[in-house]
Amino acid sequence: MGRREIAGAEDKIILATIQVAGGETRGTFSTKEIALRAGVSEFTIFSHFHDKETLLHAADDHLFNAFYQAEVALAERYANDFEGFFNGILDYFLADPFALRFIGNYADLFPRQEDISVYESFIRRFDGKPPLTPRYLKIKKTPSSYALTLYGLREVITDALFLLTLMKDSKEIRHTMFLLYTSGANAFVKVME
Repeated sequence: MGRREIAGAEDKIILATIQVAGGETRGTFSTKEIALRAGVSEFTIFSHFHDKETLLHAADDHLFNAFYQAEVALAERYANDFEGFFNGILDYFLADPFALRFIGNYADLFPRQEDISVYESFIRRFDGKPPLTPRYLKIKKTPSSYALTLYGLREVITDALFLLTLMKDSKEIRHTMFLLYTSGANAFVKVME
């Protein structure tokens, strides 16, 4: 008699990983806690993901794909309103504090080493999908548009983390964040040209 497959086990494990790892200090999460939260055994986790690193990448992929879908919807909604788009992205990240903290701690767009090649895994995630932020700054899709997208995402996630943990969210604070973001993004574009 073989072992019984658990319906939706991978999704349950990924969602539990985001909740558990997003609620802990970087590197301190436990697969026992993930197993409890997902309603599976640790053996099931490792039979699907082999090790913690693979599990973290799967959770990061899941969050990137969900974000990209939301970003597309926000780009349609705020086609001519960059500040509205920026605030929509902030709202998206703030809606799930566990996912936001997980991204801040584990996402590939925040490499923990100096080698720029680490960003290649982030860029591969686009897999032909156009980066959306560059269109607001009126630049064409080039390799540098992915670099700008990376820069922009890091900035907006850092802003969301500040709003989550260090400062009171207000219209004035968001407007200041937006002005700093666009100023930095425009300077980034000039350096990349």
